[in-house]
Amino acid sequence: MKKHNLILLLGLLCLFSMTLLMTSCKQKNISASLSKMAPADIETETIDLRDSATQKGIKISSALSVEFPTDGCFLAVNSIQEWISEMLDGTYSGKVNDGKRMLKYYQKLFMQSQTDYCNEFMDESPKEVELYNGVKISKDYETEFFVTYRFASEAYLGGAHGSHYASGQTFRKLDGRRMDWNVFQSNRLEDVRELVSHTIQKSYFNMDDKAFQELKVDFMNGYFPLPQTMPVFIEDGVLFQYQEYEIAPYSEGAPSCIIPYAALDSLFSATGKSLLGSDALAATH
Repeated sequence: MKKHNLILLLGLLCLFSMTLLMTSCKQKNISASLSKMAPADIETETIDLRDSATQKGIKISSALSVEFPTDGCFLAVNSIQEWISEMLDGTYSGKVNDGKRMLKYYQKLFMQSQTDYCNEFMDESPKEVELYNGVKISKDYETEFFVTYRFASEAYLGGAHGSHYASGQTFRKLDGRRMDWNVFQSNRLEDVRELVSHTIQKSYFNMDDKAFQELKVDFMNGYFPLPQTMPVFIEDGVLFQYQEYEIAPYSEGAPSCIIPYAALDSLFSATGKSLLGSDALAATH
């Protein structure tokens, strides 16, 4: 009787162990499948809005063009929609997924802003003067694991010349997380800065060491900074974008450079590398 019970107990233990093993294997297979599963592509709708008016004899106009995200991973789509609102002014309090309503709100806001500016600062003018504000937001590049949006604006409010602004944002498609300097190892940002400095010097300014040092002394207090806008992942590598007057006079435009992914490989954090590899879940663990 005791021998029979022992055999039965051993049999139950064996069955229990096999069940655990099979469950573990299934969980590993599910985990592996999830890590290779790419979120759906971001679908967009292009919304173009234009408006114009005359104030004190001066023409004012505004143009807004947005590739508005409409479908895809909900978390990523919602994150992009919120970012668009924030880039335009951040005051819209309605539902951000209603693209047309939101953009009409900002278009009206831009026109009112120009009207107020014209009334306060501009004299009535018989000349052909036009105050202008234009914004374009577009989906620039998308892979299995990230999508990058670009923002560009230009404005003229009188004076010698207009102004321009350019930036971008890379989103992780798995959860909509906005990427920033966290794509690089925190203790390697100085190496990133030096690489950007060298690349900008050669590829954008085309200056020798002496001329570039003089520019840094005259316009940057002798220290070359990383850009104020976030680095963004595009097709050819990471884009580093500076603004007018940020590191050079207006005549030099808005300096930028693209550094290939391979040249930055040793500087990427695990978060950054996950955007370029096959394991989209790596950065969430």
